[in-house]
Amino acid sequence: MNPEHCLQSAQTQTIKIPGKLYIAGEYAVLAPKQAAILIAVDQYLELTISKGSETGWLIENHQGDYAPLCLETDDPQLKVAEDYSLEEDQLKQWRYVIEAAKVAHTFLQESSLNIQNVHLHIRSQLLSESGKKYGLGSSGAVTVGTLKAILNFHGIKLSAEKLYRLAVISQLRLGATGSFGDIAANAFGGWTYYVTPDRQHLKKMIANSPSINALMNQEWPGLIIENLAVSKDLQVLIGWTQQTASTDNLVKQLKDQIAIKPQAFQAFLDQAPTVVGQLKEGLITNQADLIQQAISKYRHLLLDLGKAYDLSIETDDLNQLIKIGKHHGYASKSSGAGGGDCGIGLGYDIKAKETILNQWKKHGIMPLNLQVAPQAKSSSERME
Repeated sequence: MNPEHCLQSAQTQTIKIPGKLYIAGEYAVLAPKQAAILIAVDQYLELTISKGSETGWLIENHQGDYAPLCLETDDPQLKVAEDYSLEEDQLKQWRYVIEAAKVAHTFLQESSLNIQNVHLHIRSQLLSESGKKYGLGSSGAVTVGTLKAILNFHGIKLSAEKLYRLAVISQLRLGATGSFGDIAANAFGGWTYYVTPDRQHLKKMIANSPSINALMNQEWPGLIIENLAVSKDLQVLIGWTQQTASTDNLVKQLKDQIAIKPQAFQAFLDQAPTVVGQLKEGLITNQADLIQQAISKYRHLLLDLGKAYDLSIETDDLNQLIKIGKHHGYASKSSGAGGGDCGIGLGYDIKAKETILNQWKKHGIMPLNLQVAPQAKSSSERME
């Protein structure tokens, strides 16, 4: 197969997958039956797909140093085309896209659809101009986006939950260890209340399921995903410390230490659901005091967790961000795994908003001009 194959045609579709941020529930949501609250933000991963002229799926990622990827769709394993052979480190870069494409390919085969040749372009707003990650998620967004783009192009429009399930199947096949809360936010948009499914049960289901379609339609024990109706009067401020953090590394450190001394993590899990539940109630009933209390409680749960396991969750910059927000009446905490990336402030005082943002800037914290992204339009599966 030559590089001129899979050329773009005039029939083009574009989709946008929002980034995500955790509001509460970090770390706890790694365990079954634990809850988190996330938002989708209007910083997007954009995927443009068109019909290709020859055999295969040509995929180009227009960020960093990604080499073009072309997959042989007439091969059952969807192997990389010979003329697009990649080194091991390049294949690792592409792993989320490749696995999502394989899941989409299998799903199309199970649906008895003719597989079309496509040309897929991926462009990201989830990085800074210098290429640093904001902490808005990327692996989840590219997994959801690849699946949605390919399936939409073939006339399959999945509901947000079915799209979430396909993306989770894809990442589990890669051995991902996260909670998949990011995937829920990517797929559903808006404010999302998320309870993680039982991972061990899911792994058994995947091993025993006769098909992806059957797996997707089984009951997933423990899974809850709800969009929350939160007042637009609530201001969500997001500050970036300009320090990147590795969620995978922090999660691995935590899991390694839990295996040695599990008591502190269990104490954390015992308290986390009540606090996340309080925050959920405060958000949907517009109770500023309850929001303030819940965010403060969860922040201190994270501080205790970090102390117990020697994890740098709340860095000096995040601590400064939180102090400034709290001083002006905004409920503030780190977002996600911590160790850098972003912190958040929630409040209703419009006048205090600019003061907080200006003081963040003075302390080297970059305010991100982001809003909560709209909820995904409800659409049930259909084939056009």
